[in-house]
Amino acid sequence: MLPKKKGRKPKSYYENLKLQEMSNNFLDISSISNISNISYISNTGFTGSDGEISYFLNDLNLQITPSSSSNKFVIYASVQYHTSASSNGVDKLSASIIRSTSNMSGSSWNSSLYTNLANNSNTDVEITSPTSQNKSLWSISSASTGEHGGTINMQVFDTELSALTKYSYAIRVNTEQTNLNFSNIRMSYIQFN
Repeated sequence: MLPKKKGRKPKSYYENLKLQEMSNNFLDISSISNISNISYISNTGFTGSDGEISYFLNDLNLQITPSSSSNKFVIYASVQYHTSASSNGVDKLSASIIRSTSNMSGSSWNSSLYTNLANNSNTDVEITSPTSQNKSLWSISSASTGEHGGTINMQVFDTELSALTKYSYAIRVNTEQTNLNFSNIRMSYIQFN
């Protein structure tokens, strides 16, 4: 008696495998309960000065009030930056998303109120160097590229929130660059239960 020849599985078997593989790559949107978006399409009131300086981008704050301590949020922020064509390019720029229980603006830093979400600590944003790593979510550190502008994109997954407390999120930058302008600021969040 000859051994039974193994045949190819039906086409539907392979189609189902492919569908199952694809479904594992999608975000389960059943747990999303809220989506919010704010944007500010203009130049900010701040530019860099001689020497290192940190500042918030205008007084744009994304507001969130969790309904439960189990709420989790993806915070997204983007902003375009540019400097004059007569400069050598953008030099030493770092950015991060900051969380606070009060609105943020200007250049002062309050370590008892502000949390840098790059490292979830009360340290200010710093230009990335070997001694100040993990103090920003985004950095560029060399004008030699001749880059006069670009887009900063950042996102964090924030899970350490108390219920019924209003939180503010803002973009804070640190730079040595003079005449640096920021525009088209966008911040948004997705809330997960």
